[in-house]
Amino acid sequence: MSNTGLATQFAPPFKLVNAHFLFGILGFVVAALFLNYFSPELSGHYLTPKFIGLTHAFVFFWFLPVVFGALLQMLPVLFEVPVRGVKTAGFAFALLAIGGPGVYSHLVNMNTSVGLIATSSFVTLAILLYCSVFFRTLLQAKKIDLTGWHVIAALCCLAFAALAGLVLAFHLHKPFLPYAHTFFLRGHAHLAAFGFFAFLVMGVAYKLTEMFLLAYGAPKTAGKISLSCGTTGVTLLSIGFFWLEPMKGISWVGDLGTILIGLSVILFAVQMRVILSKRMKRKLDAPWQHTIAAVVWLLVAFALAATMRLGGHSPDVEHGLGIAYGFIGLLG
Repeated sequence: MSNTGLATQFAPPFKLVNAHFLFGILGFVVAALFLNYFSPELSGHYLTPKFIGLTHAFVFFWFLPVVFGALLQMLPVLFEVPVRGVKTAGFAFALLAIGGPGVYSHLVNMNTSVGLIATSSFVTLAILLYCSVFFRTLLQAKKIDLTGWHVIAALCCLAFAALAGLVLAFHLHKPFLPYAHTFFLRGHAHLAAFGFFAFLVMGVAYKLTEMFLLAYGAPKTAGKISLSCGTTGVTLLSIGFFWLEPMKGISWVGDLGTILIGLSVILFAVQMRVILSKRMKRKLDAPWQHTIAAVVWLLVAFALAATMRLGGHSPDVEHGLGIAYGFIGLLG
């Protein structure tokens, strides 16, 4: 059966997917306007309320709605299964649409009242519900391939990142963590950025590259090792940020996690090269040139992260590396 037929047979209601994309487009415009409005207040140290609030605005207003809408549309095509829990996804979308702006308004004004907990709970519940929908959908597949395992790993990281965010909301309302919450914040951010975003991009890139460039039959050894290194690395780095470094002063576990994540990124690039070598469509048009450039920038972003993690630097240099890492990692 063709992919078009599968899309028609298994796709969720278009109005649900369309609502996600419309919200994401409008959300991006709104977040960009907020960024322009608050730009004079973003100089200096980057962990300001305005910066943290705007970061979450882009995530909740734009990134997550678009990603969730895309997954609702892509999973039925990639795995030949219907979406399980369409009504649950609709309810989760409503929670995200309500909770996301609430979290933003509290963070950008550093309002740590009980409202921050309430809106964060809405967002966390929304994310967990989305994860349940996607897990239930994937479990119907006859075979979970490398892309499927990447999606599962990404969803697990997203769920833990959301729960960590809720813990931070409780801590900001009434501090209880026995160490500086910036350690916890790093774990939260890396679970979301590499654990969710990178795993998802890597896994989907394999399948879409094969489909659109007719590049079937490539061995997946490098990709499998990449996923193993990546999941182990994210786990070790999270344990380091959440517990070992702030509580025990042990940094080597996080350092090992960083190295494994680096191996994961390198092996991902190797796997993409192997898949591209099998393509029947020899000419790479503009979208695929952008894809290759994105892989290169991912390698650059990791090099910056490793430099920050493994080398001792002055506060000014560390600050600059952090800005470059975040900028290249997201936009590159």
